[in-house]
Order: sequence, then structure tokens, then C-alpha cells
Amino acid sequence: MNEPVLKADRTLRRKMILFLAAASVLGLALLFFFQNELGQVDQLARENPRAALEQLLNRLHLLALSMTLLFVPFSLYLLYFSIRTYRASRFPPPGSRVVRDTRIVTGRRARMKGIAGVLLAAAFLGLALYTVRLSKTIGETMLARRDNSGAATTGTAHDATDAH
Repeated sequence: MNEPVLKADRTLRRKMILFLAAASVLGLALLFFFQNELGQVDQLARENPRAALEQLLNRLHLLALSMTLLFVPFSLYLLYFSIRTYRASRFPPPGSRVVRDTRIVTGRRARMKGIAGVLLAAAFLGLALYTVRLSKTIGETMLARRDNSGAATTGTAHDATDAH
């Protein structure tokens, strides 16, 4: 099997390594930020459980929105790349740059990769958009349950405390 190979683009490889390093540093910074936020929410939960739950749900919604903003462009690029692959019956499609030497696949196998990429892009896009709605629904449900179940218990606890 003497299949043609698309040679790696060293400049693209360096850019990708820098991008991944920057994304990792940003991810770690966000992790530490959210750990600090969770500590503040934990402290608030002792004083005002309802406010703590609202703050936690706002953070969940913000996280879901952030993930959506990352996945939508990625999904759209994957869709574009996959359509190009399908139309050209070649993977990677003509004009593509790669970060490592990549064997060129043509014909039916390339079209199948294109179809798989379109399906994957559609799934990512759907999940990304649904995540925001899901986080909002979870928040509304948790707050409603908290109000329904907490009203009876917290009401009696406050009444007992106010009596003294």
C-alpha cells in the first residue's frame, strides 16, 4: 500500500501547540476561579440557602453558555471541513493543512469520513445548544422544588425562632 501522504505543516503544528497550551492555562485558571466561587457559595449557603442555590445555578448557566460558545464554532468548522471532504471524495480535502503526516484517503472511504463528520458536527451543535436550555430548566426545577419543599420547613423554623 503506497498511499500518498500529506506532509505536516510545522507552522500549523507550532500554532496548535501554543493554542492548546494557552487553552490549558485558561482552563486551569477557570478551575481555580470556580473552586473559589464554590467556596463562596458554600459560605453563603449557611446564611441564605436560597441565594446560594440561585448563585450556584447562575454559575451553572454561565458554564453551559461558555461551553456552547466554544462548541458552536468548532461544530461549524467540523461541518465545513466534512462537507469539503465529502464533495472532494478526499480526506483531508484539497488545500488542507495538517499537524502531522496524514495518509490521504480517497473515494468511498473519504466520503464516509465526510458523512461521519457531518453527523458528529450536527450532534455537537445540537448538544451545545441544548446544554444552555437544559441548564436553565434544571435551575428552574431546582428553585421550584426548593420553594415548594423549603416553604413548609423553613417557615416553621423561622416561626419557632421568631417566637423567642
